Amino acid sequence: MGGRRLLLFFLLLSLLAGCAAPAAGKAPASGTASVPGSDSAASVQASEADPAYDLDLVQASATIVYAEVYHMMNEPEDYVGKLVRMEGICAAYPYPDHTVYGCIIADATACCKQGMEFVLAEDAPENYPAPGAEIVVSGRFNTYQAGEFRFCRLEDCRIEYLISSPAT
Repeated sequence: MGGRRLLLFFLLLSLLAGCAAPAAGKAPASGTASVPGSDSAASVQASEADPAYDLDLVQASATIVYAEVYHMMNEPEDYVGKLVRMEGICAAYPYPDHTVYGCIIADATACCKQGMEFVLAEDAPENYPAPGAEIVVSGRFNTYQAGEFRFCRLEDCRIEYLISSPAT
């Protein structure tokens, strides 16, 4: 019975993914922008799906991105060491001794959200985008242990494109 449900879930997921259209009013991730606090040489041209990445989720439908990130969280050994690129909203989670940054993505209906922690190659607070900014981030997928828990994140990241920044 459980196998049938799982098969039905993946069948429905593949049907939804095949029929998904780009979100209305969503501009493709292309153009040039610089990360606040960086010089103009740090500006990077974002492009369509780039074959240099093992997994480029920028041009994928929201359904595919959500499903792929879900799989990354549940089967991280399939992704360790892969170069991943994704688009989402920057979030910051402050702790007493450090701040954790994440790229938050939503499913096609925007009712469910997931996030991927990221650490910039130049890990200094002033190099991170403002929380709420729409970002494209790329980095190497890895896992780490904190106590008895295993976490996933993108490491040695760079912000390729900063679409917008919330008013501060």
